[in-house]
Amino acid sequence: MGKNTTITNFDQNRIAEKEIQKNEKSKIMDLLGRFTAEMLRDGMRKSHPQPEWGDGETWRRYYIEECQRRGKRLLEQLNWPSHENASYVNIYTGHVERLIEISDGRPVAVNLWSTVEHWEPYDAAKPNQYKIEYLKRAIEQIRQLKQKKKKSVYESGEISQLPGYEKEIAVEKAKSS
Repeated sequence: MGKNTTITNFDQNRIAEKEIQKNEKSKIMDLLGRFTAEMLRDGMRKSHPQPEWGDGETWRRYYIEECQRRGKRLLEQLNWPSHENASYVNIYTGHVERLIEISDGRPVAVNLWSTVEHWEPYDAAKPNQYKIEYLKRAIEQIRQLKQKKKKSVYESGEISQLPGYEKEIAVEKAKSS
């Protein structure tokens, strides 16, 4: 028979440790529950938010749990659209998707933390600055590739993308005119 399987055979220290962990989580979730939506978003964007006290591990899982607890209300607190067809832009690549697509077809609240961490509302009438910056970085990398004497097939393919990237930037910048 395994350890801790009867009422007379239990580990008091293990039970006490579980109780301490439960109380600690409760304190953390209480604190995060008092965070503004902007504070929660900023913490999520740090990727691995550090604990507010102690020297423990990242609080990422608690931030994710708080995002899931708030659900679509978190988007509304950020003054972001919460309907499934709302357009969002990835802050790293400039890629645009609808909120339901970001959720991979699951209820929006399930992956809401990912939306808050990696996306922002998109306005098609304005230049997509995230896309412009992403393409500028890609163009810089291509220009460095062009300096190489010998190029792989992959690198040659990348270089052929340069005119298209430059055109995409021009299209985005034209939106501000």
